[in-house]
Amino acid sequence: MITVADILALPAFEQVQPITQCVGAGAREVRNVGILDCPPDYNEYSVYVAGELILTNLGFAFGNPGMAEKSLLTMLRRDVAAIAIKTVYEPPISDVVRKESTARGVPLYLYDGAYHETVAYQSLDLLQRDRDELDKGKA
Repeated sequence: MITVADILALPAFEQVQPITQCVGAGAREVRNVGILDCPPDYNEYSVYVAGELILTNLGFAFGNPGMAEKSLLTMLRRDVAAIAIKTVYEPPISDVVRKESTARGVPLYLYDGAYHETVAYQSLDLLQRDRDELDKGKA
């Protein structure tokens, strides 16, 4: 089982800072990795599934704190494993988002490091290696 802590330990993450304190945050299972690059207006993020670690820079909400808040709240309600926000655009994280994160136990992180694609590649590679190892164990 790959956890949030396993993903955040990958080399693509140069610096990680928790925004919220959630009990057991690092031990949450990660089943997939997704990139958040659009507002929830189209489908309320229905394509994202519980257990995904979400990467974003909230660039689509730059200069629009209300959109950033709406997007994060909607994603938190999808019961994702965690949300990691790249600091490129100095993302606004409201108190409402912090409270929702803590209440739901879904941790939020700020990070510096590689582009989303590199982080996603390293994360998905780790998840696949874990699945392959599990398959060997069944044999």
